[in-house]
Amino acid sequence: MSVIVYKIGYGFDPFVHQATLDLIIKNGFAEPKSLYYIGEYVLELFAFNFLPISLIWVNKLFIPLLAAILLPLATIRALTALNLKNSALTILLLLILPYSFFIVTTPQALAYLYLLLIIIISLDYNATKDKAALIAINLLALASFVTQPIAGIPAILFAVITSIQATKLKKSKTLNYIIYTSLVFLLPLIFYFLNLNLNPVANVSYNSIFNTFNFPSFFTDPTIPAKEGIILNFIYLIKNNFAFIVIILALFGFFFAKKINLTRQYFYFSLGLFTSYLLTSSLNFSFLIDYEQKDFANRILYISSFFLLPYILVTLNWIAKKTINQNTFIKTSILTFFAILITTSLYLSYPRHDNYFNSRGYSTGELDIEAVSWINTDAGDTNYVVLANQQVSAASLREYGFAKYYKANNEQIFYYPIPTGGTIYQLYLDMVYLRPEYTTIEKALDLVGVDTGYFVLNKYWWAFDKIRDEAKLEADSFKVFGNEDVIIFKYKKKSTNN
Repeated sequence: MSVIVYKIGYGFDPFVHQATLDLIIKNGFAEPKSLYYIGEYVLELFAFNFLPISLIWVNKLFIPLLAAILLPLATIRALTALNLKNSALTILLLLILPYSFFIVTTPQALAYLYLLLIIIISLDYNATKDKAALIAINLLALASFVTQPIAGIPAILFAVITSIQATKLKKSKTLNYIIYTSLVFLLPLIFYFLNLNLNPVANVSYNSIFNTFNFPSFFTDPTIPAKEGIILNFIYLIKNNFAFIVIILALFGFFFAKKINLTRQYFYFSLGLFTSYLLTSSLNFSFLIDYEQKDFANRILYISSFFLLPYILVTLNWIAKKTINQNTFIKTSILTFFAILITTSLYLSYPRHDNYFNSRGYSTGELDIEAVSWINTDAGDTNYVVLANQQVSAASLREYGFAKYYKANNEQIFYYPIPTGGTIYQLYLDMVYLRPEYTTIEKALDLVGVDTGYFVLNKYWWAFDKIRDEAKLEADSFKVFGNEDVIIFKYKKKSTNN
């Protein structure tokens, strides 16, 4: 659906990786060279070279198609190995779980896909001891590691512990304890030293461990929305209490798992990663902007929930089995209810703007592309810097790739803001949240050593009218696109102003 709705592209990261792939095709490499992400780039470039479609379409379709094909096939094989019937209905019921990870192509999404495949294939291996399944687990773990380490490290540890159990070593229990301990501390330590390297005065906030969930309300105070109509209230009843739903499904599955001799290692991995999540949440990632501070920790939480999938799968299979054996009326009622849940999951998997939530999931549009093209033409051979939101920056990446960098304060600064922190992005936020003053633009000009700057304002931005009117007071000129859907304000450094 994202391919249909977001014709140019969705999010920001896919544009970065698209630009990187274009650079690799052009130059044969991309700097800085990194072990990570090559797990995705190799596959996408392979598909581009052997399929009659453009790289843009490879990037759009890669993860959605892989997930839609591989996850059901692996699940059917696993259920068959466990001698569990009704696999088709079970897979349909799995769609009640949101799948927003797989609507766009990013290395993180591919690493998540690898990890989920590892977990599902391990069900097959534990039941059949098929060596091909064990080989697949180890290969996918390596692929996950060279794609994105946050998912790759747990994948490697899970593959190692599965391989150890296959060898039946005498000291396997000791090795298992070492792996489970590593699972808890390895990612927090890596993040700590990464943060310390980027910010020598990084600190740890132990209070945030306990504030992460607000434990009492999280476990004893479920949210029941009642402000809107029945449909929206139901959707957010599911959304706000999704953690409870997952836990309940997993607990039932944990009980049923005894009947099919399902190993407890999934539970141990989930618990270990949840502890790792709590430890990571105590870190202050000062090199990230405010709304991305919890992003790294949340990824560990998602991975922790992935290891509950075997138990959820068993529960849903039990529901499918019981449903099939009911009379027509009860069967239809149950299936209708799950159809509503699946529709709810679809709604929650995409950006939305309703009376309960505004995800601000604005996509890059045609006018954004027109705007960056106009700026490029207007500037000509002149060096310049642009203050704009991330979707305009995405448009610049789509059209011109990594065209300009400036060296300042011993770092390379991209000429458009990158929404992972940095001075340029903060200056843009100052323009839209404080006041669009020339002095703010001047800071950007002085930082990168140029005389020309542009400020791009989108109509959907909060307080658009106020920002527009104030920006006109100090800008040297401005250019309007559409019905003021995008406005570009141009500034020249005062000392060079004619």
